[in-house]
Amino acid sequence: MINENKINITAHAGCMGTEMDSIEAVEEGIKYGADIIEIDLNIDSNGNLVLCHDKPKEFEKYLRLEEVLEIIKREEAVLLNIDVKDAKVLDKLNSIILDFSAENKVFFTGLDYKCIIDNKKILEGTNYFINLGIPKLNITRLRDKEYLVGLLDELESLNIMGININYRFVTSELINACKERKMMSSVWTVDDNENMKRMIALEVNSITTKRVDVLKNLISEIKDDRG
Repeated sequence: MINENKINITAHAGCMGTEMDSIEAVEEGIKYGADIIEIDLNIDSNGNLVLCHDKPKEFEKYLRLEEVLEIIKREEAVLLNIDVKDAKVLDKLNSIILDFSAENKVFFTGLDYKCIIDNKKILEGTNYFINLGIPKLNITRLRDKEYLVGLLDELESLNIMGININYRFVTSELINACKERKMMSSVWTVDDNENMKRMIALEVNSITTKRVDVLKNLISEIKDDRG
């Protein structure tokens, strides 16, 4: 599904100055060459799966998941990263993905350790990353190889594709430990050039950014410099 031989560009749910979780955000991400489009997924009071970072408000109109899947289905080279904001979406989400035959176009983020454990059965057969952060992550030991071995041993049992982590917590030791286990690394949300360069140098698998064009150019420039 995700190309593990390159650094994938994930367009943030409000990329390129667009309104968060809008059709424009999806379209701009695709237009500027993102490999992956991120959306925030929630559930409204009527049980509809809608694009919304926070709890949906009554009588507010939101984009429906089905509208985004229609677009993604047409884009052969683009994947969809569904950032799950409420675990209640999972059951219906799986059903909709099957209806669209989109199992190989979609994966989930936003799921922490407890959420994955609590929803193990529903997540069977799906593609997902673990959102790795405090308290599961001891940020004082991210250069401690012994700690990282124990942590990744535990995470491997969860059938995850990889880790999804705030770029501020990323160390070379963590990324290398993931690579040794063929566990992917996805980082968010990187909008400044220096940290983009740092993540590129570490060769993480995916970088989420609002500035898709800038990141794309940087990856291209660095690739050219390396020959």
